[in-house]
Amino acid sequence: MSLFFASPEASEVAAFTKGNAEFALTCADRYLMWSYRFTNPKNSRNPATQGQGIPWSDTPWEYHRQAARLPAGVPGERGTPFMLQLILVDAATGIVRGLRVIQPPAEFADALRDAVARQQQLPYDPTAADRDIEDLFRRNSSTDLLLQATARFAALRDGTTR
Repeated sequence: MSLFFASPEASEVAAFTKGNAEFALTCADRYLMWSYRFTNPKNSRNPATQGQGIPWSDTPWEYHRQAARLPAGVPGERGTPFMLQLILVDAATGIVRGLRVIQPPAEFADALRDAVARQQQLPYDPTAADRDIEDLFRRNSSTDLLLQATARFAALRDGTTR
């Protein structure tokens, strides 16, 4: 997963690379919505940046759009986690500002596998997918999406997940 931010601030880079990472997945027939945030831990050395980082954001993903260019799927077998590589790119320069690897728990991985399999079974209809995504954004805030999430997890600074 690559995130592109124009000129990310030091607190955003620190939150991305060393802070708490939270993810939520909202699934539909033609797309899934990744929601994510990265926060500096409460015990950050700099009290001015505690809790700061990258606030809740979301981005849609569609199986057929990716499969048209690259193989699409979720690695591993049902009931197992997988490694998720995260890349923070400065969109203004193209320079990679942060790398991180986390391991979503098996329950989250299986929810993602199910969502991808459901999309794979439907014929590709980009107009319907675009309309559905636009409707979702029109009707819901990022907070609403979190409340509707099919699966959630947090990768904490200490390497544990919950």
